[in-house]
Amino acid sequence: MADMDKLLRQAFDEIAKEEYENRPEVIPEHKFSLKFRWKMHRILRKMKTGKETREDGKGHSLMGLYRSVHSRKRRMVILLLVIMVLGGTAFATEPVIRWLCNYYVNQYDDHVKIQRDNTEESEDKERGTFRKYRLTEISEKYSVESENFDEKFQRYNVTYVGENGEVLYLQQTWQEDELPENITSDTEPLEDVQVNGFTGYYAEDKENGSLILSNGVYTLVLLGTYSKDELIELAGNLELADEP
Repeated sequence: MADMDKLLRQAFDEIAKEEYENRPEVIPEHKFSLKFRWKMHRILRKMKTGKETREDGKGHSLMGLYRSVHSRKRRMVILLLVIMVLGGTAFATEPVIRWLCNYYVNQYDDHVKIQRDNTEESEDKERGTFRKYRLTEISEKYSVESENFDEKFQRYNVTYVGENGEVLYLQQTWQEDELPENITSDTEPLEDVQVNGFTGYYAEDKENGSLILSNGVYTLVLLGTYSKDELIELAGNLELADEP
């Protein structure tokens, strides 16, 4: 046991030394936004006004709500929490949860997470040979930049690039794939989609659109600088290739 404690102590010492040696020499000055400074200004004014009214025996300040808290340290913690909340700092937000076959599709403020429902028992199924979906009709202005099939994880993806640098990306996995997938999006609600035997959702991130589709066998993600209608039209041309 003593040897184990010694090894752990040595490991922590080495980590601490490495972190110290790699510490930044110059810490950049944080720039607060105009909106944050304005909120801070209003808070400080309210606190100042509250102090003056307390001295006059009238009114209540923000900190007056916490008169029972005598510890200066605890008061500072409470004040910092109030400032961070009013300043717009987001700790965590509950996702909007949608259902797609065996998947939860969780929509957060800035991304969509596709996660298999782990409450269901995983069964070893004979999935057979992985068959790839192809886009049968795509503009001649686009060419295949990369194409890859990961034999180990059974994941297929292909990237198309247009003449002006536009990118179209297609990813395909088995429906039972347990690896989570994250796709950037804005705060607009997901839109239901049905096309070519697939069901799923459309998500948008500024000028980029994404289709998250499933037919119960495969899950496909199609994304690029396309509108919802354009992506649905492309998805309508998805066909299983003859060769694996």
